[in-house]
Amino acid sequence: MKRLAFKYSYAVHVGHYRKMTARARAETSLDAEREALLGTHDTIESQKRRWINGGPDCLVSWLVAFANFIINFLVVGLGRMSGILYIVFMQMFHADRQTASVPFSVQQAARNLFGPLAGILGQKYGVRSVTVVGGVIGALSVGGCYFVKDINSITLLWE
Repeated sequence: MKRLAFKYSYAVHVGHYRKMTARARAETSLDAEREALLGTHDTIESQKRRWINGGPDCLVSWLVAFANFIINFLVVGLGRMSGILYIVFMQMFHADRQTASVPFSVQQAARNLFGPLAGILGQKYGVRSVTVVGGVIGALSVGGCYFVKDINSITLLWE
């Protein structure tokens, strides 16, 4: 009887040990997975390097997101303000309704027509360079709109 009780207690002990070992292995693998995802073993230097050089949450990614916000704010915002600017163009340039509406129509048409061209150039020369060149051209043309005296110049520059 003692021998049977010893075997039973040994089996319970071994089973408990195996369960504890399996649980410890699972916790260890979860810890390793958590460390791999969160990068808890990264040094400060490697985190700074990753912040500046690469990764989905690096400095360049945030700058691109901010630039995208500004571009969309200006482009879509000016498109949504066309009703207000239409009235201002009629008053400022003493233009009739048809003439005052031409810059908005040409701007929307040019934006839709130059989209595929920008895509082709982006594949050939790279998205970053095409975006920078487009931004410079856009900034110069919008800045030039400040100095014009007639609605035809606005139509030409505001494309």
